[in-house]
Amino acid sequence: MSCGCGNVPCRHIVITNNSCDESVTVTQPLIGTVEVTAVGPRGASGPSGSSGTSGTSGLSGTSGTSGLSGTSGTSGSSGTSGTSGLSGTSGLGADPGNVSTNVYLTPTSITCEADVNIDLSGSAYTSSGMFELSWSGGSGNMTLTLPDCTTVNNTHRAIRFISDSTYSTNTRTYLTPSSSQTLDGSTDYYEINKAYEGIMVWSDGTEWFRIQTKA
Repeated sequence: MSCGCGNVPCRHIVITNNSCDESVTVTQPLIGTVEVTAVGPRGASGPSGSSGTSGTSGLSGTSGTSGLSGTSGTSGSSGTSGTSGLSGTSGLGADPGNVSTNVYLTPTSITCEADVNIDLSGSAYTSSGMFELSWSGGSGNMTLTLPDCTTVNNTHRAIRFISDSTYSTNTRTYLTPSSSQTLDGSTDYYEINKAYEGIMVWSDGTEWFRIQTKA
């Protein structure tokens, strides 16, 4: 075989790399050493090799984008310890101090006066969670009748009542259970007869409970 080596003795070597399915024909004068590096698909630098796409340093490798330390990895921005991860700023374990805990109560205003009876079962009051009471006129008594505690709308419902500065010991509002229902086990009323008084009641679906009273 003519190889263009002139008068220098030479031989032809066919090297087959079984790990990369390639063969390389090398023509080399017989005066040195031949070194062949595997560079095929499964070689060190190939797609599946150490530096390739799936390799240790590749896209899906340990240090790659999807790897352990990569963007989507355990320590990455989307990983368990990352910004969006379980322990991250937006994760399940995020600091609750970042969440607003303000509670806003918008009261329904009721003007009370002597010898008046207001039934809180009326449609104007069914969605109210708080009532602000103001007194108008001279001294006297009036009745606020609690809604039916057994209805679906009122079961587990809490209602707050507060009186403003217009109240005195001579202006009295009777907070009364409807029909034969009870408040704290009694069919009797709770009396509001001073300024800045407050009470909250709650229904279990059977009766009303007084769960908070301002001293």
